[in-house]
This record gives sequence, C-alpha cells and structure tokens, in this order.
Amino acid sequence: MKKLTSCSRRAMIGQMAAAAFLSAHEAAANPISHFAPRSPPLPLERLDSTNTKNRRLQSPKRSPDFSENTSHRIHGLRLLTSVSLKKMQDFYCQTLGLDLVSARDDELVIRVGGTSITFVPATATQLADNGGRIFEGQADSGEPFYHFAFNIAENKIMAARQWQLQRTPLVPTPVHLRDPAFPDDIRHFNNWNAHSIFFFDPAYNIVEYIARHDLKNTASDADNFGPNDLMYCSEIGFIVEAANREQIARQVGKQCGLQEYPKGSEPWAMGDERGLLLILGNLGVIWGENTQTPVRWGTWPTEATIVGPAANEKIFSGKPYLIHSHHPTRSQS
Repeated sequence: MKKLTSCSRRAMIGQMAAAAFLSAHEAAANPISHFAPRSPPLPLERLDSTNTKNRRLQSPKRSPDFSENTSHRIHGLRLLTSVSLKKMQDFYCQTLGLDLVSARDDELVIRVGGTSITFVPATATQLADNGGRIFEGQADSGEPFYHFAFNIAENKIMAARQWQLQRTPLVPTPVHLRDPAFPDDIRHFNNWNAHSIFFFDPAYNIVEYIARHDLKNTASDADNFGPNDLMYCSEIGFIVEAANREQIARQVGKQCGLQEYPKGSEPWAMGDERGLLLILGNLGVIWGENTQTPVRWGTWPTEATIVGPAANEKIFSGKPYLIHSHHPTRSQS
C-alpha cells in the first residue's frame, strides 16, 4: 500500500470534512417530506414522450391576452387524496379538460396553466380522526381536503361561472359576500377587489376561480371560457390553530420574503395577487355548513413549491407542511 505523506493525509482529511459538511448542509436544506413513500420532486419540467404514461405536453394554449411574462409564485403543489387517482384524473382531465402530466399508481400529476398539482393517495394513518367530511351522528371522515385557487382574467368571472355550472354545482355564497351586481353564487371580496366562484372536486377540495381586478389582465374574449383560461394557482391554504395564526403568518412572510396582503392588513394572506400562502386559523372549524357536504378543517401533509426562499417546516409548529423554493431559469427558445 502506498504510504501517505503528511500533505496527502491533510488533503484527504480536508476532502472528508468537506464531504461531511456538504452532506449535513443538504440534509438541512431538504427536510423530510410528510408524504410516504417519498417521490421525486414536483415535475416542473415537461416529461419525455417515450413513455405513454408520461407523455410530453405541447406548449399549453393561453387566452389571447395572457402574457408569457406574467410572473406567478406557486409553481407546484403536492396534496393527499382519499379518492381514487382515476376519479381525480377523470375530473380534472376530462370534466375540466386540464393537461395530464403523469398518471401512476402512487401519484397523479396535472398541470393548471403555470402550476403542477400532484395528488398522492392518503394512508389509513393519515385519515385517522383529523377533520374531513361531516356525517350527522358519526365521527368526521378524516378524508383530506384543501383550499386552492386559480387566477383567471379579471373580466371573465361571468363566463367562468357559466362554464363551471355546466360541470359542477357552485358552493352557495354567504349573504355578506354577495354583490348585487352579480348572481348570488359569485363571491365579492371587496378588500381584495376580486370576484370568485367556489366548487368542490371529487375529494371535496374547495376549488376557486378568482378574477383579481387589480391585475389589469382584461381579456378581449370576455364571454368565452375554457381550461386554458386557468392561468396558475394563486392560493394554497395552510390550516393552523387560530391563536397561532398571526405569529406563523409573520414567520412565513419573513422566511419567504412575503408581505401581508393587502399591505398593512392583519397578516394571514401572505404574498400578492399572483400568489398567496393563506395561513388559515380554522383548525376544527366547519366550512360549507350551508351545503349538503360540510367539511371540518384538519391538518394534512401539504407541500408547495414557490419562487423565492423556502420556509423551514419548524415555522408550522409541528404541522405536516413544507414550502420548497424554485428558481426558474429563462426558457430557451
């Protein structure tokens, strides 16, 4: 065996120390996911066409006034579902006509404009005693559900309403959120200068299309609507105890470089019109009590991939939430 000189020993020790440092750094930068088994990162790029289950997507069409330079914050979501992936695929890709990225036994990936959404089957442990659908005289189902929203052109809420009503019922609007200038199933968020509609998907996720008038993204074809008018995900909710909401929201804002929205308001919606992390102090609260399918907010694994710094999971006081960072590069022509 070749004898090591003192210089070569020092070099080897230095290499070992560097490797150990990098390993520890990577472990700290990549906290353990609450989804098991761990799958690859959110598929933000197009997939190869050689696999029919992972077919290459064509460049998604956009409504005529959509700007390719429009930035958005939320590039990916990873969520649980207790509904079969086939049923979710049928709803999102057939009923709503959205793009299928990949379909496997352990996950379903769809693309909504500029956002990829991955649904992962929930395990029995994740369904145990944790909110979900409410059945009279019985324990809550424990079935996971989430709230997420998609931006649409600011003048397309009426077209979106008509299009969605041909596919699902809409969730009734509480009286205090109605706008007399619009049908009663359209919600008016006056302090956000926005109108929206809500509906349930097969897993009872609370899905929203929202027209944010401050974005000034008026479309020339206001009376037409289709899946290509869903620009990107602009909201994802993280459920916490009401007493901790403000503290957690401020911590999320600090680590992710986000301000409360609107600026100067009570912190819970962090970001802006192109992407909001909603810190909802609704744990244990019933939502949709005016529907036939009320649900109770619980905590289920939630992962969001955003543009900008990532938030440490410790922010969420033991909740199964992760925020990953993604720094997109300029697309190649």
